[in-house]
Amino acid sequence: MTQQPDILEPLERQAADVDEALMSRRGRTMAYTTAMTLCKRMADRGVLSYVERDRAYIYSPAVKRKSILRRLLGDIADRVFSGSEAELALTVLADAKMDKDELAELKKLLAAKERELRTRSKRR
Repeated sequence: MTQQPDILEPLERQAADVDEALMSRRGRTMAYTTAMTLCKRMADRGVLSYVERDRAYIYSPAVKRKSILRRLLGDIADRVFSGSEAELALTVLADAKMDKDELAELKKLLAAKERELRTRSKRR
């Protein structure tokens, strides 16, 4: 399941193209039959949709990439951090290498979370 975000990146892919996409992003290759199996399983789960064109299956994302990433990270938080998304985030951020723009984006996100927390506490 960890390869799902890489496969969702382009709008349309044939199973044969998945190997090329993974090789360029991760520096490793995948057998054609493995790529076909992975795409079929993802389609069965509703992550990909496909059409048959010229005896080839053309796959496209059925869900947004961000939705897949959230689900994957939620699964990791549940399995590794006893459901604590905050502990997962702190662990990732402790070793993260960020440039100024990424750090600024993180600060904006934290400020928004603080406002959200204040709003929730005022409602109680």
